[in-house]
Formats: sequence, structure tokens, C-alpha cells
Amino acid sequence: MRNREVPALSVFLFVLGLLNLAGGVTMGVMLLPGTPEIGYRWLATAYIPSLTWLSVGVVGGMLLFAAAAVVAYLAQIRTQTEGADAKLLRIEELLGQALAESSVAIRPTSPSTPDE
Repeated sequence: MRNREVPALSVFLFVLGLLNLAGGVTMGVMLLPGTPEIGYRWLATAYIPSLTWLSVGVVGGMLLFAAAAVVAYLAQIRTQTEGADAKLLRIEELLGQALAESSVAIRPTSPSTPDE
């Protein structure tokens, strides 16, 4: 496998995703309601802030991880296609020379119409 550079933006987004995920989990744990008094129980609404922060941290972290992967993938595509224009120009040049040297004339064709 080739050694390839990872873009700085991709690393930044990955680290930001880790921080977002860690922050969401931390806030979710911190906002959990404590132990209720004897004879009482917490309603479901007591868990809303905790679950909100947890879900925001997970979803935001995953979106940042996906953005980091997209940036890394686009950078890989860019490095693989560098110089492709020069190669295509060279192929066109060689094709033009081969056609000029050949005795067969190539004409553009028009769309065929059915005979009546």
C-alpha cells in the first residue's frame, strides 16, 4: 500500500469530530438526573437534556467524521488524476498523427434516417 498524505483539513475535521463526540457524551453523563428520593422516581422528561446532548454529540461527531472522509477521498482523487490532462493531450496528438499517416479518411457520420 502506498504512503499517502492526509490533508490537514481532514485531520482537523476528524479531531473536531472526536471532541464533539467526547463533549456530547460528557454533557450527557453530567446532565443525568441524580438518584431520586426514597419513594419517588424520575419522569421521562428528566432525561431529555441528557439524551439531547448525547444525541447531538454522536450525530455531530459522525457528520464531522464523514466530512473528514470526504475531504480525504477528494484529495486522493486529485493526486491520482494529476497530470491526466497532459496524458490526454499526448494521446490526442498520437491519434492525430496516426490518422494523418493512414490512408483511410474518417468522416463524421450523421444520424441515419430510415429509408422510405
